Amino acid sequence: MSKAIGYIRVPAGKHSDSASDSAQNLVISAWCREQGIPLEAVHVEPAEQPATPYGASMEAALKALSAGDVLVVDRLAFAAPNLSDWLNLCVRVEQIGASVVSVTDGFHTLPEGGAMVSRTLRALARLPRYSAAPDPEALLRRARGESGAPSLTVGRRTAGEYVKFYEQAGQLLRQGQHKKALELWSAYLSHAEGENAACGWNCVGDIHDKQGQPEEAITHYQRAAQAFEEAGFPDRALAMLGKVRRIAPQRAEMLLHMARLHAHLERMGDAASCYLAYARGQVEAGCRELALNALNKMRVLDPVNVRFRLQLAAELHAMGFTREAVDDMLAAAELLRLNGQPHLAREQAEKAHALDPNGRAPRVFLEELDRAGTPRPVAVGAGEDFMTPDPTLAHPHEQDWTP
Repeated sequence: MSKAIGYIRVPAGKHSDSASDSAQNLVISAWCREQGIPLEAVHVEPAEQPATPYGASMEAALKALSAGDVLVVDRLAFAAPNLSDWLNLCVRVEQIGASVVSVTDGFHTLPEGGAMVSRTLRALARLPRYSAAPDPEALLRRARGESGAPSLTVGRRTAGEYVKFYEQAGQLLRQGQHKKALELWSAYLSHAEGENAACGWNCVGDIHDKQGQPEEAITHYQRAAQAFEEAGFPDRALAMLGKVRRIAPQRAEMLLHMARLHAHLERMGDAASCYLAYARGQVEAGCRELALNALNKMRVLDPVNVRFRLQLAAELHAMGFTREAVDDMLAAAELLRLNGQPHLAREQAEKAHALDPNGRAPRVFLEELDRAGTPRPVAVGAGEDFMTPDPTLAHPHEQDWTP
């Protein structure tokens, strides 16, 4: 692939933060960065334009594509309102020799399996459509087993069922019938599993969030995150936890869960940010042992990165963990010495000695440098000051720990 072209369309009317143009841009940019594909341009469709593959911005995006390129969108629904339009879009992209990726939906027509996806789409597009959408009241009656109507089938929910329930719940919400919408989702979730269940928990969380019920929203977002993780979608699990963080930024279990998922995805800077935010919160709450445990986990993320170890030392020192701060400074000094920078190693060892004048470890390290003939710096601390904590570390996507 030579390049990626992004496409964004913000839904008209009220929409969640995850549907904003900036949120879609973050999703698209992150995918391109992870795949190592340069993002050449992002075309934004005005919100008032219909969701079809033929809007002006979509046409511009298609014209920018060449053979081997990829068109990247956040979600299927942001580019086309139905399967038939999606098929038309995929066909046009295929004729160019390019591919389509919908990041959040996990859909793609990339060479590895793309032909099979295209054939499946064509087959689905030929299926007959329902002549009328089912009545939401009837769905509720069937879910409750009322009026002699047959119960809903017990067993694993399908993606098609999710779409049906989503549309009917949306209709009830537009009518202001929030309680009935929640009952409908409850009927769906009673037999849903995996990704479909996660999507349902997310929708229930959104309803509670918009109703000003933060604790109920958090509970359902966390269930959605757990279900997405178990279904093999860690990125979508993180999106759910991001909603929790928006409501309750210092929620302890949420921060640890996010840190673990980021580490699993090898996003070490984001993982460190979450561990650090958790540790700061625990120090404020007087739970210093829990804070130190989190910082120990943070250390394991990138133990041979000098800057990382020095910044961690600064955080430990700021939180009052002097002995641990000295240990990390000396570990960084040893890494600098092994890397052929003995003068910088001495500088950090001198700082460690200043923090702990009576400590044996800094004194021994300095004596070893003296025996090796390492020159003393003219002024200790002339380089960058690593003993000031970096406030950006509390925020994901703002720190790169690569050496």
